[in-house]
Amino acid sequence: ETDALLSAAIEAAIAQGKGWSEEERVEYIAQISDDDFIPPIFASSYEELEKSGLSDAFTSLMMDDDGTRDPGEAALDCKKKGNDSFMKGK
Repeated sequence: ETDALLSAAIEAAIAQGKGWSEEERVEYIAQISDDDFIPPIFASSYEELEKSGLSDAFTSLMMDDDGTRDPGEAALDCKKKGNDSFMKGK
């Protein structure tokens, strides 16, 4: 049943013009098929990240809006806010 619902949703999205064009799909498949391609999430150096074409996106994820806080700090702040809200019954 879930598969049928997912298939129907995908078909509806495609019918509405959502999704990749044929050219975009071919380009993506060519990119991920390249032996030198490393998905950005698995990059172990900045050079590998640069080759992915997504270095700006991943760099922005590593910093907050003003560029001074790393994700670990942001996660700890969110955890503290959540715990505080829980303790206050919110």
